[in-house]
Amino acid sequence: MIALALSRILELGATVMEEWPTNQEPPVNAVQLMRLFPIAPRKPSIVERAPFSTYAWGMKGPERFETSRLVLRKPMLADAGAIFIRYASDPEVTRYLGWPGHQSIDDTKAFLTFSDAEWSRWPAGPYLIESRSGHKLLGSTGFGFETPLRAVTGYVLARDAWGNGYATEALTAIVNIAEALGVIRLYALCHPDHPASARVLEKCGFRFEQRLEQFAEFPNLNPGCREACLRYVRGEAAPG
Repeated sequence: MIALALSRILELGATVMEEWPTNQEPPVNAVQLMRLFPIAPRKPSIVERAPFSTYAWGMKGPERFETSRLVLRKPMLADAGAIFIRYASDPEVTRYLGWPGHQSIDDTKAFLTFSDAEWSRWPAGPYLIESRSGHKLLGSTGFGFETPLRAVTGYVLARDAWGNGYATEALTAIVNIAEALGVIRLYALCHPDHPASARVLEKCGFRFEQRLEQFAEFPNLNPGCREACLRYVRGEAAPG
């Protein structure tokens, strides 16, 4: 929950994040929000189920792990069809997301190429969310790292997966992985008119930090217009 060719937007977004000064808050664009793919943590034994490997700056996140009802795993190219059909092309599902609904399977394949690049470059990247019983694709979540210590997160769920507590369960797992990876600042953005997402974030221990005016485009609501969004955070305060 792309105006230009998706692959080109990803390329431009990666450049923005690389070059933006670390002591300033980066601008939000479709790339950052595309990564938002989310009770207090119940402390599942993630490390025991999916051991972390070494990484240039510390630890590498697991490519697969389980919660009580869900499997979170790294996306694969073979998932393109299911992602496209289950949620990425559904206008109701993508309404409040920062990336346009996928118009063709090529958009979904471009996202999977981006996902592989994120996993190669950073401690972790996007995750697909599946049911443990039946392995049905339910949605996605994950990380968009800006530095090894700072990342954005979020979630998107297929319409028939709403109302079951899956968002809270998946995002709780992401919070636990972030803590194990040593992430100092984990944040998420949501539209002011989407209080359900704000409640999920609060259940997972995120606190409201700031309303950002004319900060982000929500292309499935008002293409080309920058709108306000709410920022919720776990960890340290914003730099500067």
